[in-house]
Amino acid sequence: MHEHSSSADNYVLGHTPWAIQRLLRLGQIYAPFTRRMFAKAGISTGMQVLDIGCGPGEVSLIAADIVGETGSVLGVDASADMLEVARTRAQAAGLTQVSFLAADLRNKRL
Repeated sequence: MHEHSSSADNYVLGHTPWAIQRLLRLGQIYAPFTRRMFAKAGISTGMQVLDIGCGPGEVSLIAADIVGETGSVLGVDASADMLEVARTRAQAAGLTQVSFLAADLRNKRL
């Protein structure tokens, strides 16, 4: 079995500006599907949502919009570069109900 390193740098597609832009474009393409999926899953106003592997925050921001100001969203990612983008986007959108945490969950034991 392959063991992951503790570094966020082993993400196969990298964390370059190009890679971040690629993820943002994919998030925009899939946004309508993501919203429908969340609705079918029962995510609604006031709920708490955890987004593991949030990347640049596209799914976290959609969830934050759905749960509204009475809910909360926590996005978790191992990449500081991705989280910087996610935080900037959340701030620009005025979404105070979403926060982001740097953590590499592959190395956590439950």
